[in-house]
Amino acid sequence: SSGINAEWPLRPGIRMLILCLLLNVVVGFEEVLHRRFEYKHSFKGPSLTDSAGKVPFWNAGGSCMPSADSVRVTPSIRSKQGWIWNNIQYVGSNWEIEFSLKIHGRGKIGADGMAIWFVQEAPAQGGSVFGAPNNWKGLGVFFDSFDNDNKHDNPAVSAVVNDGSIAFDHGKDGKGQTVGSCVSGFRNRPHPTQVRLRYFNNILSLELNNGITLRDGDFETCFTASNVKIPPGGFFGVSAATGALADDHDITRFMVYSIFEKQDEVGSKHYTVLTVDCELWTVDRGH
Repeated sequence: SSGINAEWPLRPGIRMLILCLLLNVVVGFEEVLHRRFEYKHSFKGPSLTDSAGKVPFWNAGGSCMPSADSVRVTPSIRSKQGWIWNNIQYVGSNWEIEFSLKIHGRGKIGADGMAIWFVQEAPAQGGSVFGAPNNWKGLGVFFDSFDNDNKHDNPAVSAVVNDGSIAFDHGKDGKGQTVGSCVSGFRNRPHPTQVRLRYFNNILSLELNNGITLRDGDFETCFTASNVKIPPGGFFGVSAATGALADDHDITRFMVYSIFEKQDEVGSKHYTVLTVDCELWTVDRGH
């Protein structure tokens, strides 16, 4: 036959060259994301507050009570509102928040819930949406404890993107207004509920560990929503509210990261190193 024999031996140098080229192809198409910690938009215990009892770069109001270990956004007292807002604008477009919250109370049913925010303007007072004003501009992620519409689907987590024209529908627990949601039993868990909220290339996703264990592998996807438009340049915040029923609403850490594309420094370094290795085996590099 005129074909090459399958047992035709390849010289070691040729074998190494082929291996290098294959590795270049694999790494070249690998999705590598780089995260940068944003300390001016974050807080975490056990040294959460400064000597004045305040959280650096954040403003607390209402019934919010920061301590060295956590921020109690509202205590388990009826008809309370509390909030804490980052006082430095975040200017990035792609970000991820890792935060831990604990919502707990004496009763089998609690109220009202907690919200995580990324909005164009940080409000100076509370409001009707889990302790923050309605008709906001940006993103609200709600940990809703009370079943207002009696559909037996609370506690629940939901996300609403608002351009300022939407009035949140408490009576229906926001149904028909959300970009993503899931039912989650986050109340009265033995450990804080750990959450990963990511916004990257117009995709909003939320994963959580509901507080039964602390193992990283126990995270589950709550929702992934595409074509979500959140304008860059905004303020992170946390708020909570109680009603006729009341829970303690605590947050123990709030860690913000900027996310960068793979072709930035991480991806380019991988590609450069492997290209140099392959050139060591090439006599004529063709350029």
